[in-house]
Amino acid sequence: MGKGDIKTRKGKLFRGTYGVRRRPKRYKSAKAENKNECTYCGVKLLKKNKALQEEKNTKRYPDNGITKDHVPQKCLFEGYPPGYKVNRITVPSCHKCNREFSEVENELRDLIGISNDKDELQKGLTTKSVRAILSIPNSQERLVKDSKGKVRGVVFDKDTLLPSHLKNFKGIFYEEFMTRITESFKIFVLDTKSKSNFEELVVDFIDKNCNWHESGHRDIFQYKISLIKPAAKGELVKTDSINEAVGVVCRIQYHKKFEILILATRKRILKKRIH
Repeated sequence: MGKGDIKTRKGKLFRGTYGVRRRPKRYKSAKAENKNECTYCGVKLLKKNKALQEEKNTKRYPDNGITKDHVPQKCLFEGYPPGYKVNRITVPSCHKCNREFSEVENELRDLIGISNDKDELQKGLTTKSVRAILSIPNSQERLVKDSKGKVRGVVFDKDTLLPSHLKNFKGIFYEEFMTRITESFKIFVLDTKSKSNFEELVVDFIDKNCNWHESGHRDIFQYKISLIKPAAKGELVKTDSINEAVGVVCRIQYHKKFEILILATRKRILKKRIH
């Protein structure tokens, strides 16, 4: 499919964006007001021309120089047709955060790649993942083998996957609410496979109040997100006001296989419960 087909009905069906409502232009101008700070750490960003001038003088791009970061990361689309990567969320990021995330985000790609179940579109992703895992010095320690020495799986550390989930959540929040999520929230990453009643309640709330949105292609990355506030009888309801919100719930799906839940709660609410 050529570039000329991007806005056609056929092109939209291919990307999974046909019938998806676009943001009104007024939201774009509101988001532009917050481009002077990093989506992830909040540092004030140095404009592109000033950052390039500093790079010219010091031979190094400044840590607070403005960059564009994609949500989700580019490596999750490896081996897929170009049409899958169109219309990905982009957020303003400092050079330091962008660089640090790029050093750890391949771990999520590797997890998805080795879980491939004969999906031809994932063949390139799987090949890249296997090579990356075997190139690590301690790779043999991560391999799970049977009694005959045949590899049956790979061990992943949840802590190494955490930065990718947090980055993607912060990017989604910025895209949806035109501002970064501040340090007034404490962010928790939950497992959708957990059998506890709490996770089930969170999933049920999100499914009742939110629709799926995608970045790039729905087969690669989908999410649901909602601000929440207290109502009568202690119930939590959806709100569109960040000032009213006491928390944020988000459900992220990677490659239609792996899901995580994000719960961000106002720190002042947590303090009240502790006391």
